[in-house]
This record gives sequence, C-alpha cells and structure tokens, in this order.
Amino acid sequence: MAGKLLVTRLLGKDAQSIQQLIDDETAVLTSLASPFTLQDAYVFIGLYNTLGIWVDDELVGALEIKSSGETAYLIGKEHRGKGYCTQAIRAVNGNIFKKLLKVKKLWCLIHPDNEVSIRIAEKCGLEIVYVK
Repeated sequence: MAGKLLVTRLLGKDAQSIQQLIDDETAVLTSLASPFTLQDAYVFIGLYNTLGIWVDDELVGALEIKSSGETAYLIGKEHRGKGYCTQAIRAVNGNIFKKLLKVKKLWCLIHPDNEVSIRIAEKCGLEIVYVK
C-alpha cells in the first residue's frame, strides 16, 4: 500500500468527491441508489458517523458507523485490493475511536456471497451477521 491513509468525518464539502467515488457497480454492491446523485451523497454524508478514507488527499472509500456499532464500508472500484479498507477499519476499531463514537463493538451485516467483505470483517475482528 502506497501513501498515507487518513480516516476523517465526511463533511458537506466532500459530497462531490463521494458522489464521484460511488459508481453504479459500487452502488449496487452496497445497496445505494444507482445512479448515485449529488443529493444522495449529501444524505449519505449526513447519516450516522460517516467517515472518509483518504490516501494522499484523495477520497478512496467510506465507512458508516451507526450508534449500535453496525459498520458498513466501501472502497472505490479503482482502489480495491490495496488494503485501504482493512487499515481504516482497524484504526476505527481501536478503543479511542470507539469511545469517541460511543460504541462498544463494531459489527456488520454481510450477504454470505460477499466474500471480500467477509474477509475484511474477519481480518478486522468484526462480528458478522449474515443477511439474505
């Protein structure tokens, strides 16, 4: 993995970057609207604790963490397979970050066929709840 990874809260000014990151394939994989509009991006940013995954000042992905600890994540198509999501989840799964977010543990809902998300969750120690 090249570059410096940073995980920060997404803000309204990031809406265009997140909209460009979420192409139709990513939207379908993550149950987001397709096409993913700028208005969808503002809603996405405003929900839960939505964090951006940045590498060298470029938005490469996002994490959503609900107050229950339910965690969802996505990485833009051209940035997949580089370990960014795993590194970001490990960072937010630390005690300091969980205290800031006021959650006790992180977990995720994953379709049993989504092998990549399952592998990421397992590597990061997230509890997995399977959905169909």
